[in-house]
Amino acid sequence: DVERSRGLGDVYKRQVLSIGVNTHVADGVDDAVVAGIKEMGILNVRDGSSADAGFMANLAKLQQQTGARLTLITDSRSSTESQLTAMLKQLGGSTGVRAITNINEPDLNGRSGSECAVWQAAMKRAASGMGIALVGPSVCDGGGAASFAGCAVAMEAIDLHTYYASHMPETGGWGADGYGSLEWATRVLGLPVAGKTMPVWATECGNHNAITAKAVATVSYTHLTLPTTPYV
Repeated sequence: DVERSRGLGDVYKRQVLSIGVNTHVADGVDDAVVAGIKEMGILNVRDGSSADAGFMANLAKLQQQTGARLTLITDSRSSTESQLTAMLKQLGGSTGVRAITNINEPDLNGRSGSECAVWQAAMKRAASGMGIALVGPSVCDGGGAASFAGCAVAMEAIDLHTYYASHMPETGGWGADGYGSLEWATRVLGLPVAGKTMPVWATECGNHNAITAKAVATVSYTHLTLPTTPYV
């Protein structure tokens, strides 16, 4: 955290300050999760967002109990533009919210590039003047990434989900054309959306650390990195 990073080099400070976790407050705020976040000094938490009062109450509770800033996944199906503005204000603006991201994995969920572009523009208007970072959609299929390029005009950062599991730390890759590296993901999934160099936020990465049948069948361990320059 900030106190522990004092006296360290700038690069290391950025790495320390960038680490975060994903939570799921739709299921409630778990005391063990709060305790773990506090014990590890995590400063960033990523979760969904919704205009639903119960969901908002859980986000506020998590924020208050951990002291972490939020990165919120937004979606035109869970809030309107005006509702998003009200939500961000309720959570303290940039004091409580670090960033908002576009629709989660849209190409895997039947959401179009044009739909994401319209919502990205709405996100920008909703957060206008608040100092909250605007992150693009987390596109997963390189074959269709360019269809999301309309988001670029209202984006400040690329969103990548870099699930390379046991092949961490995601440096050289292991497949053709550097597949499995951050460089590959940035070039194939990120740049076609952004159209130019932007900071890269890896909002999901890693391998699962749970033992439920669902978790074993999927990749559920995630964390957030927020570098100030493209992390490739």
